Amino acid sequence: MVQFEAQLETFAGQFQDVDLLAVQPAGRPLGWILNSDGSIVLHADLQRISLQPGLIERLQRVARRYSLLLAFDQVEQLGSSVAEFSVNPL
Repeated sequence: MVQFEAQLETFAGQFQDVDLLAVQPAGRPLGWILNSDGSIVLHADLQRISLQPGLIERLQRVARRYSLLLAFDQVEQLGSSVAEFSVNPL
């Protein structure tokens, strides 16, 4: 499940506002905050989720997809009428 503008429960049982929240049924949630410069900051309990198999691969997929979507967004902002793209689920 993915939610925009949600709250991530922190280690101390408090909540952190995040721009994007990803939750897997059997896993710990991951949250991201978008900075004004376009970079993103990951918020998560990495110690706990590091025990889950496949963490590195999931984070790599997220990073690749973010980079691809950012590149597409930048091409679109240039106003190029020639560029076409589509994104399929990973």
